[in-house]
Amino acid sequence: MERILFMHGLYEHLQNRGYVVFLGDYVDRGYAQLEVFLTIALLKKDFRDRVIVLRGNHEGPQHLLPYPHDYRDVLRYRFGSSGEEIYRLSREIFDLMPYAAYREKRVLFIHGGVPVFSTQNCPDNIECILDAENPYGNILEEILWNDPLRGYENIDYLPSPRGAGYLWGANITKEFLRKTGLRFIVRGHEPAAAGYMLDHDNKVLTLFSRLGEPYFNAYAAIADLGNIDLFNEFREDEMIILIEQR
Repeated sequence: MERILFMHGLYEHLQNRGYVVFLGDYVDRGYAQLEVFLTIALLKKDFRDRVIVLRGNHEGPQHLLPYPHDYRDVLRYRFGSSGEEIYRLSREIFDLMPYAAYREKRVLFIHGGVPVFSTQNCPDNIECILDAENPYGNILEEILWNDPLRGYENIDYLPSPRGAGYLWGANITKEFLRKTGLRFIVRGHEPAAAGYMLDHDNKVLTLFSRLGEPYFNAYAAIADLGNIDLFNEFREDEMIILIEQR
């Protein structure tokens, strides 16, 4: 987190009135989960309107908790009985987090992925497609848990091997972008050995900004989308910032 903040310019970017979007999974395993979460909370405090903290599946509601999910156990181990109170307060904060953000006519930011059934059934309206209260499937679960489907061009969706959500296909991406007038989808949720992945004709970007265990990937990545309004296609060489394992 320190390397992203200072070596790769995120803090300076905020000081210069830029925006930062975090894609979720702040407490996804490891000893320093609380430190990551508190660092992002302090950034939100200092740059309230320009730090957007999206909810990930590891910050999901009580009925959608993932496995493994050791945040509660880590807090108990480190702080004893006080860990339970920290966990309760954390869950209250999780419930305040938005599930998606978008820049009009350009890009959707989300943790998991595009909801399949609302994309197929809603009119051309992004608020309908992302509305967790609409009747088209379990929108919240899909937003937090879906992954891009790879290698099956003519299949719209398949059940996810995660046990929650779906794998959504390129046709769903195309329909979602058509209905919303957006051009790109940026999401997290999946480990990536190269730090990032591009799917569905380079319209879906997955970012993975963690290094070390349990995946031991050689690279992590963040994206600089400051010039997104100038481009009609995703440009890896201009938008992706790689972070190498030391």
